[in-house]
Amino acid sequence: MNRVGRVGLAAAVAAALESGLSVWALAQTPAAPGVPAAEPPGGVGTLIAVAIIGVLVVGLAVMVKMIDARRRREDKIAGVQGRLSDTLAADPMFARLPVTVTVHGSGWGSAPATIVLSGNVPNEEVREAARRVVETEAQGRLDDFRIVDRMGIDQMAWQRAA
Repeated sequence: MNRVGRVGLAAAVAAALESGLSVWALAQTPAAPGVPAAEPPGGVGTLIAVAIIGVLVVGLAVMVKMIDARRRREDKIAGVQGRLSDTLAADPMFARLPVTVTVHGSGWGSAPATIVLSGNVPNEEVREAARRVVETEAQGRLDDFRIVDRMGIDQMAWQRAA
């Protein structure tokens, strides 16, 4: 859910609570014609208003923390993806091959990151070497990950890359 949706949801909840409390307060006080309703004794209305505002502030703080944590996870994933791509590009064996690395992370951070290797390589040995290079580099940067191999074998991959 995007930021606007969350704020809208919070506003809708606050409006519903306020409406419900208003209806409840009106139902509790018998109103005589021409006589304004009296404030409940002990400032109950004020206490309820302060409690609602407190709940909204706490909810907003939690949402901000969640959004910040998600942004940090996304930044980390982008950095890891860049580093893995740079590592493959720096290796002379893979520099001219069309092998790409894509890293996907969980929105909540509890699931392992998924590293997808795609492209064409000339043989099975190069394919395994690419997996090993990426796995070695990822072990130093990610706590938990899995590699999905979508590389195809194409005997002409080196000639096309040259």
